[in-house]
Amino acid sequence: MLRYWDQIPEKASNSVEETWLDTGDIGFIDDHGNLWLVGRTNGRIKSGGENIYPEEVEAVLIQHPGVLSSVVVGIPDPRLTELVVACIRLRDNWQWSDDSFKYSVQSNELFLSSTILRLHCREKNLTGFKIPKIFILWKTQFPLTTTGKIRRDQIRKEVMSQQLSFPNKL
Repeated sequence: MLRYWDQIPEKASNSVEETWLDTGDIGFIDDHGNLWLVGRTNGRIKSGGENIYPEEVEAVLIQHPGVLSSVVVGIPDPRLTELVVACIRLRDNWQWSDDSFKYSVQSNELFLSSTILRLHCREKNLTGFKIPKIFILWKTQFPLTTTGKIRRDQIRKEVMSQQLSFPNKL
């Protein structure tokens, strides 16, 4: 593959023999020769000198029965470079609470909190630095591109504007 259809590469190659197209995908090949894609270069979060791929964190969060969907982004932080932030959409009959796990018999609703989701991440063996520092309840659909991909840039902007409105509790 030489290039994407109808696009001029950002970095034009001087070599006629160069056959590598950088798609921005990040992955690895395991011992059995299988290719595993773990994320994209432009989505990678740098926190405390570590690389975090949002897709890995999202895959863990979506395993919780109360999470309908999630988007993980990094926002600027003076100490860590970026903070890991998870935007969460809840399933029906689930409520967000700042308290720990509760169950309401009368309304048959389950409650979810930052504490519960951090515990869930630990139980699923997500490395400590990858566990989100901030959880935000997202009440609307996540913004999508015309091809149906998540608009992380737009979500990041909205999260950053929310964080400027509220003092940091870290």
